[in-house]
Amino acid sequence: MLPFPHPSGALLLPGLVPRDVCAHWLTLIEQRYATLDVDALTATGDYSPHSSSLRLRALPQIPVGEVWAALRRNPEFLATVHHALGPHISCAVDECWIRRQYAPSRYPPLHAAHSWHQDGALGFDFLALGQQPPQANALLDMLTCWVPLMPCGDDAPGLELVARRQESLLAPAELTHGHLAARFAGHEFWRPVMEAGDALLFCGDLLHRTHTSAHMNRDRVSIELRFLPRARAVPDRLQTQRFVDFKGGAHPGYDRQMSKNNLLAVAAALPNAWRSTVVGQAAGINASTKRCWSPMPR
Repeated sequence: MLPFPHPSGALLLPGLVPRDVCAHWLTLIEQRYATLDVDALTATGDYSPHSSSLRLRALPQIPVGEVWAALRRNPEFLATVHHALGPHISCAVDECWIRRQYAPSRYPPLHAAHSWHQDGALGFDFLALGQQPPQANALLDMLTCWVPLMPCGDDAPGLELVARRQESLLAPAELTHGHLAARFAGHEFWRPVMEAGDALLFCGDLLHRTHTSAHMNRDRVSIELRFLPRARAVPDRLQTQRFVDFKGGAHPGYDRQMSKNNLLAVAAALPNAWRSTVVGQAAGINASTKRCWSPMPR
């Protein structure tokens, strides 16, 4: 089981991402969703019409490195990630997502909330399992970091988790709400109410789903990143995935270089009234700073 400093396997970090950064990301996301070629992105696997989710790679104005840079400024976040995964961290860039969850009365066609699952099941072939239980080593050691870009959990959909570590991967038949309600005590079901920029860091073995309620009348957009320990070999079932290494943690030069590149890319997509301000911000960043990550070899 992945080591984690909190017994529940989850850590809520309030205000991890600044509100203005959340608002900026949200603007870029709304612009992207307004022009989605749903059929083309669904065909490439970059969009899921069932969850209205878009892979982060489909929005290059928000590179994964910039999201990481915003997260790792928090010492508790960085210490927790290193405690669990070691000094060198790999981000599964193909499994970083923008999640759009609608209020129940506003679901578009095909949309549904995420049902109970474990992120550590990533890439697992449940169909090949048949009636057999998952293998003992089927559960991946990984962390998910989930960041809402607006308030959620009260009048907008949030997350519900079972705050108890799991030693193995559960089969689909075990993931019904009735089964889980009979297995776990009521106080173990946790529905955090979160603000824009709060971050929920949790282990891949934790059971969770989208939390929705009939009274909710606002939609929610969130970003999530998934991390694995770089020191271990890539599992066979993830051999086709792409990874990016974040080495050693604190490298302020990486922040500055990525910020300049991202600001210039964003400026090109903004209205003229905003463009000069963003370009001016980028010009104040030293372009000679060092990039501190490299692609993970496959």
